[in-house]
Amino acid sequence: MALGQTAPPYGDNRLMANYKLWNMRLRHEWLKSPKKPKRLKRCQRVRVGLQAAIDRKAPKEA
Repeated sequence: MALGQTAPPYGDNRLMANYKLWNMRLRHEWLKSPKKPKRLKRCQRVRVGLQAAIDRKAPKEA
């Protein structure tokens, strides 16, 4: 509300936000941001074949 305005009387919801539109906006914001990758333990990475790729990318120890 702007300065000098009073709160609407109880039960008058003309100034209330439209929750359906607000929730849809939030849902679109969540969908456009990438999800965090799922954390895999080492044994799961070995089973899927990811650990071999990680080992190949790792710097060689001298």
